[in-house]
Amino acid sequence: MKQLSLFLFASLFAVAVLQPASAQPSDATDDHSVTINVDNIDELSVDGAPTITINSGELNTWVEGDGAGSFTVTSNAQSARKITVSGVSAVGNGNSQLGNLGLRVKAESTPGSGSDAYSGSFELLSKSGNAFNTGDFITGFKGVHGTTTDLTYEANASESYDPSKTTEIEVEYTLTASGGN
Repeated sequence: MKQLSLFLFASLFAVAVLQPASAQPSDATDDHSVTINVDNIDELSVDGAPTITINSGELNTWVEGDGAGSFTVTSNAQSARKITVSGVSAVGNGNSQLGNLGLRVKAESTPGSGSDAYSGSFELLSKSGNAFNTGDFITGFKGVHGTTTDLTYEANASESYDPSKTTEIEVEYTLTASGGN
């Protein structure tokens, strides 16, 4: 009898313990969709404050600056991009001297795939006039991320420039679609 009681107790215990485990539902699965949206990114930042000093014997020749300029570009646009450059304004007490100054800029490399550097230097200011020039600087690139391009500035001053004057020229870079693929 003792064995029968022990057997019944063990059987009831097993049923009680195993019953809830077998009554649980089977594994269930479900899913959902994840949507990924990527914004159109066209970013351009310009760094540095280049300085050009024209010394004795350097009048009427192009003198290279200290190389302290660069720009960084990021674009995920699927169409080709371009960077235009423009002289925007001059500040300082040498503004009346612009006709005696020349300023040009050159990119030391080109960003991204499919890019074509502007051939040679881009002349922002010509000694033959007081007007700033605007134009395409680098064209036809796409798919760049944080690509930095060093800029070399050169200036040219005539003997008529008053050395007691100081001129700072604001140069603007603009990133846009290039109109190509």
